[in-house]
Amino acid sequence: IVAKTIQYQIVHMFAIAQMTVVQEKCDTGNIDGKDGARHIWDHVAALLIGSLEGTNAGGSLDLQDGQLSWNLANKRAFQFSTMGGRNYAVINEELEDLLYAGLGALEAPDCQWFLNVEDNLQHLLLVPLLQSVLRFAILSNGIMSDNDYRGIAAGEIIALTILPHIASHDENTAAVIKENLVTVPGSSVPLVSSGPQELANALFGVISDLTYGCEYIGQTQEVDACAKARRVTESDNYNIGTGIAALAILLVVGLWVSYVYLANKEDNEENNRQEEQLRDKSQMTALVAPSGNIEIASCNDVLYEK
Repeated sequence: IVAKTIQYQIVHMFAIAQMTVVQEKCDTGNIDGKDGARHIWDHVAALLIGSLEGTNAGGSLDLQDGQLSWNLANKRAFQFSTMGGRNYAVINEELEDLLYAGLGALEAPDCQWFLNVEDNLQHLLLVPLLQSVLRFAILSNGIMSDNDYRGIAAGEIIALTILPHIASHDENTAAVIKENLVTVPGSSVPLVSSGPQELANALFGVISDLTYGCEYIGQTQEVDACAKARRVTESDNYNIGTGIAALAILLVVGLWVSYVYLANKEDNEENNRQEEQLRDKSQMTALVAPSGNIEIASCNDVLYEK
């Protein structure tokens, strides 16, 4: 318990404090030298990775070797299916990129660029802690708070580490974490009474505000950090599908109405043509001479004037 407190509370907070020192030194132009920004940035890398990870890409193959944030991220990556393309935690790939980006910003020097890197790095470091909150919520689910199971104490340490960060985003979510994972001396109540998934759903709003979303948290058989997002997407897809179906029905009805209109129009035009033909016939009949004997005068009967 003491070791976890040092790992995830003291060292974690000290690394964040050192980032702030780097930013201050960058702003004052103190980049190189023993107490310069670049040197302290190396301290930050050491505090996050540690020497036990060795020189292999991704760190030590034995997850018992590492003791700091890097190792925690690799452990949780196996459990939450968030391994990267290089066979270690995807957030550690991001961590490497950010450490090099920070170094580049200091060498430029571009202190505003470094500030952006620092913000992203602080958000990134919350990912394995959030995964750990869910991990210990799974392990402690339904266990009485006065039980001597050591996972309860470990979950409480992680919860207390992350509570200030969560509270700065949403005090209600922080209260939910505290209620589910932080024990009260002398009480005996079931932990995570609403279930791990409900805790994940409560965290969704905070996770969405981070630079790294719920897909970086991942999922296990018991919890899915993106479950709430998936429900929203499914609802949106349903609404879109319903809208498309309604438009299709309107289109079919419109085509049918157009067809009926055109068909009636053709029938009317044909009737008009037939009526016009009948009128023409009637007029021609009226011009024909009446039947009977017609007397033709002979030439002798015709008088000519001379």
